[in-house]
Amino acid sequence: MKRVIGTAAFVTVLAAVTAAATAPKQNPQMPWRPPAMGDHGAVTAGHPLAAQAGLDVLRSGGNAVDAAVTMAGVLSVVRPHMNGIGGDTFMLIYRAREKRVYGLNGSGRAGSRASADGLRRRGLQRIPSTGLDAVTVPGTVSAWTTALSRFGTRPLSSLLEPAIQLAFGGFPVSHKLYRDLYDSRRVISRSPSLSHVFMPDGDLHRIGDLLVQSRLGESLRKVASTEGESFYRGDLAGEFARFFNTEGGAITADDLATHSSEWVEPISTHYRGLGVFALPPNTQGIALLMLLNIIEQFDVDRTSQHSADYLHLLIEAKKLAFADRDEHVADPAGYEAPIDSLLSKAYASQRAQLIDPSSAAREFDTGQPRKMDDDTVVCTAADLQGNVVVLIQSLFNSFGSGVVAGDTGIILQNRGSLFTLERGHPNELAPGHRPYHTLCPCLILLDGLPVLAMATPGGDGQVQTLVQIINNWHLFEMDIQSSMEAPRFRSYDGLDVSLEDSVGLEAITALEARGHRLRLYRTGQRSEFGGAQAIMILRSDPATPMFMAGADPRREAVALAW
Repeated sequence: MKRVIGTAAFVTVLAAVTAAATAPKQNPQMPWRPPAMGDHGAVTAGHPLAAQAGLDVLRSGGNAVDAAVTMAGVLSVVRPHMNGIGGDTFMLIYRAREKRVYGLNGSGRAGSRASADGLRRRGLQRIPSTGLDAVTVPGTVSAWTTALSRFGTRPLSSLLEPAIQLAFGGFPVSHKLYRDLYDSRRVISRSPSLSHVFMPDGDLHRIGDLLVQSRLGESLRKVASTEGESFYRGDLAGEFARFFNTEGGAITADDLATHSSEWVEPISTHYRGLGVFALPPNTQGIALLMLLNIIEQFDVDRTSQHSADYLHLLIEAKKLAFADRDEHVADPAGYEAPIDSLLSKAYASQRAQLIDPSSAAREFDTGQPRKMDDDTVVCTAADLQGNVVVLIQSLFNSFGSGVVAGDTGIILQNRGSLFTLERGHPNELAPGHRPYHTLCPCLILLDGLPVLAMATPGGDGQVQTLVQIINNWHLFEMDIQSSMEAPRFRSYDGLDVSLEDSVGLEAITALEARGHRLRLYRTGQRSEFGGAQAIMILRSDPATPMFMAGADPRREAVALAW
């Protein structure tokens, strides 16, 4: 029997789901931003210039994959500290022709010279977050070319042209970029290559200054002109290999030449009538699905959105899902996680019984599922043919490893810092293995057709943000833009929770009484609560779908439609 959260049971789920997916939600409060709406297609991206470039591709006849790669290229230039061709990329792609969801794992592997024993002999208990020890093979370029070769309609050379022009010609530094550069000024100042670009004459670029990245532009031009070949087996690969050999990195020329992205089968769960799709390990997508499964064990009253009961449930369910995530998410090449068991409704019911409705747990142990008979930018795109793409890519920390690969202008990621040095752990550093990844794109289907495509930056907060938005839209009947603007929490280790204050004093007081240690912030003011983007596909008339796209005001994301 389901446990009740709020003052009344949540009933007639299936009927509500059907109505929700075929008509826009109604909300008595206007959102801060209007959602973008159109009947030809839609895009979202973590920067206005990227969204504009993606919409241009759709308008000129390109498809959703073409638009997503174009936006990803522009984001590599205009959000250079968060992502780039020195990082990793993941995609979920719905193909209308096959009526199927495809998953693309574009994450890189540890170099063949990587050694957990070697790091332990140096006295390290964890992998440093900066420097070459944290660098894995960059997977982004391979992800772009792999997606385009299967589903694209245009060559990479034409799709990267907007990014190349912005790298050479520059673009104005926004308020958000200036703040991010300011927060990272120590990392920038320690690297002559970063300082040359971002702190010319010893000072950060100011708001409105043109940021030019000529060396990055040259590298993007090489990638474009060779359809990505230069990055792994050509001129750029040679520069990388020389740099790693000189500086003592773990990556070799052979590691680059043998790298490839991997098509993977998405994992999914049914949540209150919806099919929710995510990527399997090595991503934390399984935590999103486990969290939804646990919440589904409780009846949620539609009036309980900002209640202490509801927020307490989500925070405690997150702790349960993350305990299993941290135990089981690793490269499947070295460890076979019990995915079917972890995603079973019976296991979710078992885990839900551990939640005390009156008290916050500091932590939960991992469960024992029995074997049964698997910093960041985002862009989304949907086209008139019915194809939908969610793309997410990242360097991880701001400016990644803090290392620029020689004279290439390419900032290298620090995803390797998410390996562990714990002996025998599934995610222990090993040559050729992929690390645990926080990146978590999400696609939601109803009756086999996509109704919502969504992702968010935010590290461990990605899963938490996505669940709150899904429920805002699906249970509390908010339109997609309002669903992203509603107040959110983010749970950290132990009892620590950041919370946006417009949930109200009553809920805040009750959460503190249950033992949660709250840090309160003004709603919508801090990027730690994510920067979600989403496209909703409305089908009141199956022959003429409508698109409603939203972008989180907590960052500088933009949604456009036509």
